[in-house]
Amino acid sequence: MLTMETRSQVQNPVANNLPSNQVGPSNEPPNPEHSPDIALKCDYVVLNCDLNAACGGLIQDDQGHFVFHYANKLGSCSVLQAELWGI
Repeated sequence: MLTMETRSQVQNPVANNLPSNQVGPSNEPPNPEHSPDIALKCDYVVLNCDLNAACGGLIQDDQGHFVFHYANKLGSCSVLQAELWGI
């Protein structure tokens, strides 16, 4: 079985022993005021001579700060396939 622990659970083991009716760092609901929006910006390229393609993208938060990027060489494919891989 695969389990995931949040950083607060690992750094604060005392909070993990709170009764279920008390709110602690490990079970606080997310605050919508502090939940940033993210934007996915993607693009693709297809070279006409041999249909070699590549795609890539960038994920930014609502302030425009870098979160994650990706790039992939697709090889020979159509324009539609390159667009779909870019997403």
